[in-house]
Amino acid sequence: MSSRLRSQSGPKTSFFAFQDIITCVTGVLILITLILASHLEVNTDTVTQQAPEEQQRRLAELLADQTRLELESSNLREAITIAQAQPDAGKLQEDLAALKVQVADEKQRLEALKEQTASRRQALCANATRRSV
Repeated sequence: MSSRLRSQSGPKTSFFAFQDIITCVTGVLILITLILASHLEVNTDTVTQQAPEEQQRRLAELLADQTRLELESSNLREAITIAQAQPDAGKLQEDLAALKVQVADEKQRLEALKEQTASRRQALCANATRRSV
């Protein structure tokens, strides 16, 4: 019964034209892919046929860069090791405060010694004047 309904509903539609267009587009895409693939091989050959001198120069530049970077890395490792060996800022501040106190004490001792020296000089001068009279 379903076949009667379809045959009576109107003219049949044909998808032959759509199928033909899809087939042509697929063929063109395959052709373009093959052409591009053949050009890739040619480009690869020109890259591999570069002058050996150019490749040697580039290799020498890369080796020089590698050596320079290794040297910089070594210097940075040494700097980090030295920085890690240094005492922290708090310890340095404590040591600095202790040294300032020690310097102040030494200044006081120096002033006391100067006073003692001055008083002994006066005593010696007084003794010298007594003996000369």
